[in-house]
Amino acid sequence: MGERHGFFDKDVFIKLACCDLWEDVLEVLGVTHPYRLASATAKGSKAALLRKNIGADCEETLQRLKRMERHALVIAEPKTEEALELYNRLITTSDIDSGEAQLVVAVLACEQDKKLISGDKRFLRAMLEKFPDELTVLCPSIVTFEQCVLAVCDTKGFEHVRNRLWIARACDGSLRHALGSHGGTSYLSFKEGLVSFGAMVPVLGGESCA
Repeated sequence: MGERHGFFDKDVFIKLACCDLWEDVLEVLGVTHPYRLASATAKGSKAALLRKNIGADCEETLQRLKRMERHALVIAEPKTEEALELYNRLITTSDIDSGEAQLVVAVLACEQDKKLISGDKRFLRAMLEKFPDELTVLCPSIVTFEQCVLAVCDTKGFEHVRNRLWIARACDGSLRHALGSHGGTSYLSFKEGLVSFGAMVPVLGGESCA
């Protein structure tokens, strides 16, 4: 496999640090060139970690974020007139924030094999309603957090990551739902739980775009 560029939104970036899945996801998605938003740093993520109730494991997660921060390239801000025009239209659209707008512009401009690792439902719904042509181009590249987790499980086995997911379950509602109250769920039940969340994402319909 040749080069593959992966553009991570901040929320997924943080969740992968919480679950200690960064290296696994890069491997199974074949991402050779990971990119992050400038705000996706350990310092910039501490408040988000506290909101996600990552209590005792917060410091360990911050250390992982620092390593990820050094590994990933920062997504460049839009510079061409065309890119700036699209960016400005995106950020004035309800439910699309500046980071998501930057991701869209960067992925559309990338001429290499690429993935957009996101999955915010409001963002995707807004793209579907207001920017359907751009979303049509982006859709084959979109991978959600749930799809990242399932790709690792399908490649390396559920037991390879079960304990990490259980420890980090507070970071994501779909994980809490899929793992159940005691964490002893079967992989089939876990997968069905995550897919049910993916089915709620507009455009993807629960099907992997990876």
